[in-house]
Amino acid sequence: HFRRDEFQEAVECLNENLRVLRKLGSDDVEMSQSVLILGNSYQELGEFDTAKHHLSEALRMMIAIHGPNHLDVALALFRLGICLCETNHYEESLDKFQECLRIRIMLLGNRDVECANTYE
Repeated sequence: HFRRDEFQEAVECLNENLRVLRKLGSDDVEMSQSVLILGNSYQELGEFDTAKHHLSEALRMMIAIHGPNHLDVALALFRLGICLCETNHYEESLDKFQECLRIRIMLLGNRDVECANTYE
């Protein structure tokens, strides 16, 4: 649903998905990615406080899983930075974008398209 811009449906499906994953004791990687997409979906719906909560949770989970220097962590930082920017928390947003860029440059080199996208 998320890729089809059906964000309310995505929220419903992702919440159910997380409920099942928690019940089954699924791996943390799958759960962290679902939490990230859930945060993205809430952000697209304009529910920024809820989005920030889920994006921050996904970031914490990804750091715990991968360590601080991983592309999944960079993506979570990027998405959280967008959410913070949309809610006028510019300084905190800039910090997230800078950390995202640092990770992407370290892992991909400064000529990679993901690094260029971070500058947008």
